[in-house]
Formats: sequence, structure tokens, C-alpha cells
Amino acid sequence: MEHNKYPIHTLNANITAILSKIITADIPGCINNGLSNEIRFIDECSYITCPAEIVPSGLNGECYVKLSSAYCQFLWLLCDITLKTIDCNIILQECEKSGITIEDFNAEVKQILNLPKDEVRKLIRLKYPNINIDQYLDYLRRTPDITQIPELQKEIAIDFELLFELTNDSVNIEKFTQIKFTGKYTEKVNAMYCYGIAFVLLHELSHFSLGHLNKSEEENDEREADIAAFWELYGNLCELEQFTANCGMLCVMYSLLFLNPSMKGDGIHPSEELRIFELYEQIKSDNDKYALLVIHLFDIWISFNNIQSYSKKDDENTDATIRRIIEFLTTYKMSLNDK
Repeated sequence: MEHNKYPIHTLNANITAILSKIITADIPGCINNGLSNEIRFIDECSYITCPAEIVPSGLNGECYVKLSSAYCQFLWLLCDITLKTIDCNIILQECEKSGITIEDFNAEVKQILNLPKDEVRKLIRLKYPNINIDQYLDYLRRTPDITQIPELQKEIAIDFELLFELTNDSVNIEKFTQIKFTGKYTEKVNAMYCYGIAFVLLHELSHFSLGHLNKSEEENDEREADIAAFWELYGNLCELEQFTANCGMLCVMYSLLFLNPSMKGDGIHPSEELRIFELYEQIKSDNDKYALLVIHLFDIWISFNNIQSYSKKDDENTDATIRRIIEFLTTYKMSLNDK
């Protein structure tokens, strides 16, 4: 992968490293059978036309994958907004429950991290007996990046502005140079994004390996490619990597809903809400946090599209909220199609 106009290409090598671990996808075998090993970037300094596509080359009989640089940048921004705001909201809710301010929380975190290692571990084990201590410490070290609320609000406002830009006809590339890909918290965002793009590329690869290119396109081909790409990632990663990858895949599925606000079908791809919740059904029992992520992404989508017809209910459990989101999306799509 080569460096292009959008700064997101800084992370291309990370995606290549992920794909190199997916042994069962047999990428070398696919290349031997006529798949080009070159990713051809499109939308390098424009808005999103098509997120990704595998197409035959008329010159040498090979197939190659087209990947939208603008879409890659869009997905990273969506991951950044999602991860930072969901964790910040959780911290704020915990502060409210405990009757402390965010400043109190930051001071407490600083105090904990300044304690000797053994004391910190003992303290965490007493408070959270079932938690992975190393993961929790890693989380505490990252929290200053999202608990300086005024700075976070500015970052998120910029992210939203850039998201809108990528879906419009006119894009000012210079605006994207302000994006930073460094920092303790941003490392998590980067990983989520990279697994998401790896999933997109494995989806396109699956069309090749499953023989979909040798016949007319069908909606079921897309479902098969989704399932194959999911299992390629899920089956080749350790538990911690699986969690990050699953979050990245959910962001990919939601990004397609962001890019099709009218929810109009094309006769080939399953509707976006079906793809979101088919993936969610595969992973929901692994970790309760996936439900929170699905709900939070939906809230961001509602805000992004200024949809007023959905009302939140703070007192219902996550399962009830998920069911209500599914019902809303089904009804909302029908209302759009009736217009």
C-alpha cells in the first residue's frame, strides 16, 4: 500500500501486518490464482464514491481490489468519535453514580498511577476482583486523553465536520492534515480502524475465493462474503484482538448505514441494518460491551442525520433498547421508501 493524499495512509502498514496473520485466507494462493496483490486506491482527494470493490482487469485477466481512501478516512473518524465518546460517557456516568466530578476522577487516577506497582494491583484486585489488572491499568493510563472534556468536545466537533465533508461533493484535503494518529488512546482507535479495513479487504477477497466473480451478482454473495470475512478474522486472532476486531467490524457495518441515509437498496447488497445485526448476533454473547457499542453507534447515526423521530428511553435494559432500534430502523426504512 502506498502513501496518498489522505493522512489515513499512515496506518497502511498496520493493516498489511494484520492480513499477514490471517493464514486461513490463503492470500498467496489467491494471488497465484489471479488476484493482484496491489490495492488500488480511489477517491484519493475526493468524497466517497464506493467504499471497496473487487473488479477484473481487462488487461491481464487478473482481479484487483479498489479501496476508497476517502472511505478509509471516514471509517477512522467514525471509530475515533465512537470509542472516545462511549468511554467518556461511561466515565461520566460512573462519576455521577459515585457523586464525584470528572476532576475528582482524574485526580484519583493520577494518584493510583503514582502508587507502587504492588499497591496498585492490590487496590484494583480489592475493588474489581474479576478484572484483568493489566488491561485495567492500560485503560487508566489512557483516560486523560478523553476526560479533558473541553478538549475532547473540540476534537469530536472537528471529527464530525470532517465526516460531513467526506460525504459531500467538495472536499478540502488540507482540513484533514490536523488529524493526529499518535497518543495512548488513539492507538486503540487506530487498531479498531485497521481491523475494520482488514475485514473490508477480506470481504472482497472472499468474493474471489468463493467464486462469486464467475457469475452474476446476487444478494446472498454479500452475505457469504460477510460471514467468510468475519470468520477469517475471528478465527485467527487471540481473545483481546478479537474484541478490537469485532468493534472495528461493527463500525464498518454502521459506516455503510451512515453512507446510505435513505436506506435504499441496490438489489445486490443486503440492507445495512440486517448486516449490522447479523454480525451482532454472532458476537453478542462474547462480551456485553458489544450491545453498548451498537446502541452508541446508533445514537451517533441519529445525531449525524438529525433524526427527530426516535426517542431514547434511559430506564430500559440493553436488550430492550436493541430490539427497539431494530424496530425503529425497519419502520424508518419503510417510511423513507414510501416517499
